[in-house]
Amino acid sequence: MQFNVHLSLPQRFLSKSLIILFMFFAAISGFSKVYTLRPGIDGSSPGPIDQALKAKGIWSEPVIINGVKMQLKIGLINQRIDLFMESLRSLYPGAKFAANSNSLLIRQKFKDGSEKRVLLLYFGGGMPLVQFSIEIPHKLPEKFVWPAELPKTFDAKPKKYISLPKQNVVYGIFRTEAYRENAISEMGSKLQASGWKPLSNSLKSGQIGSGEMFYRKDPPGIMLINCNKNGVATCFFHPVAKK
Repeated sequence: MQFNVHLSLPQRFLSKSLIILFMFFAAISGFSKVYTLRPGIDGSSPGPIDQALKAKGIWSEPVIINGVKMQLKIGLINQRIDLFMESLRSLYPGAKFAANSNSLLIRQKFKDGSEKRVLLLYFGGGMPLVQFSIEIPHKLPEKFVWPAELPKTFDAKPKKYISLPKQNVVYGIFRTEAYRENAISEMGSKLQASGWKPLSNSLKSGQIGSGEMFYRKDPPGIMLINCNKNGVATCFFHPVAKK
């Protein structure tokens, strides 16, 4: 099977998988099943796990996490996930992976504390697997400038932001001591003051849930805000191309 890849293909992959990608950058906990391949082994391995998968590289995307510049590499693998899992178990005994319906996340630690993360996605229709890989340093800055595009509460303690500068997409995570409804209301008020419109009437009615979606006509974009009962809030900004 030959890979006939048009230049716009990576952008389509990014567009379809952005939320999963930000979970990939932020944490492993969004995936339904988490495994350690063979516990009790020191994790020594023959090299970076993405090299063993031998994906056909098609794109490299700049990523910024807490002000640190990195590269997200995108490739294609013409093989089913289940066919190479056994070899991964033997070659990378210290790796961890998490599975969801059509995705697999692998984390490989290196001696210097840095971590290789590899995300495999299957979009169906007989398409090859899409591989996203990135190397994240041992420690990211805890102090950074919160992105101007994203709202936050007055008492926000920013934890992480992730930006794809070429796509003008930004995702942020912060903690707040405010009640969930108050946090959503405060962020929503700031967004509406800046020209954003909510897609539901929950803010007006006072029946505020755990999140809200907003849209803006000029410049066009969408914004998702969320806050859970533990005070962890997230914001996601994505521009929309004018027709």
